[in-house]
Amino acid sequence: MPPKENEHALTDAKLDVMIKLLAAIYTKGSNKTDAITKLAGLQLSNPQISEIVGVSGHHVSQVRHAKKKSAAKEEKGRAGGVE
Repeated sequence: MPPKENEHALTDAKLDVMIKLLAAIYTKGSNKTDAITKLAGLQLSNPQISEIVGVSGHHVSQVRHAKKKSAAKEEKGRAGGVE
């Protein structure tokens, strides 16, 4: 017999709690910017990261964009600035 819909909701809720606990352990001692970067590396979505870190989704987007831009700039510098 397949699980009932409310059993799926309960399982989802438990998994969400586990993700938040593991994320808290993983980012312990990190500032919010570093925590966002670490969680983004785990392929979590912006809404998930914003809820875990306690910032707005817009802030998460800004941090991820700035990190991406910074990484591209560093890569360009390593390549000798050749365009």
